[in-house]
Amino acid sequence: MFGINAGAFMFDVIISASATVAVGVLAYFQWLISHRAYKKQRDNEMVRWASDAMKSMSTTRLLVNKYKNKPYPENFHNLVDGNIIELSALIERGRLFFSNTDVGPEGYRPKILDEIVKYHHIAIYLSAGLPYDDRLIEHLEHSRKNFTRYVQRELGESIKRSAPKDAGYSIPKNPMDWRSYSS
Repeated sequence: MFGINAGAFMFDVIISASATVAVGVLAYFQWLISHRAYKKQRDNEMVRWASDAMKSMSTTRLLVNKYKNKPYPENFHNLVDGNIIELSALIERGRLFFSNTDVGPEGYRPKILDEIVKYHHIAIYLSAGLPYDDRLIEHLEHSRKNFTRYVQRELGESIKRSAPKDAGYSIPKNPMDWRSYSS
């Protein structure tokens, strides 16, 4: 009646449907690529933040170790106060990755940030000139291990896993106790 060729019509329908499917597939792959790029960028930013946190944690540990059972030098408070500021900023930067949990009226910060908060509190303890106690080192070590574990868990798939055959060994703290390479 309208002079429509059924074969041509079906051909147009198939072409249109194929084009729609192709556009959908392309859109999906574009989304997948952009999602992976976003995740990689987030992982890179998190690694940078975690590295900065570990550096500040190392500074706190050095300050505790270096001046245990010794009188604090004149510039000690400047060193500790700088460390306190760094740790505080790292806690706030961490909130960009980890928001408070919805527990209680105000919520609670996630455990990964608690580990930096512990270092922050110990730095404040040092700044107050309070006496050294061996428990400080124990708390610092425990918190650092937890922090590293939480970061690794968060990064998940983007972390390269070491095979059991690549496991290291216990290294004595005193280099004079290390085995000789010539033997």
